[in-house]
Amino acid sequence: MIVRLTYASRASHGVSSELIREILDSSQRNNPGKGLTGILCCHERRANYRPTAGAE
Repeated sequence: MIVRLTYASRASHGVSSELIREILDSSQRNNPGKGLTGILCCHERRANYRPTAGAE
């Protein structure tokens, strides 16, 4: 069974390009071994939307 999780958050301050890159790098490094896929969307470096899917 595939489980889908959507996570939304809003930073209290703007998020740097470096931090966004660190989150992306960490996800690309860790998620495949856990059978997870996902996408990271940012708007004006404040709002984050992360739909993720993987096996139960």
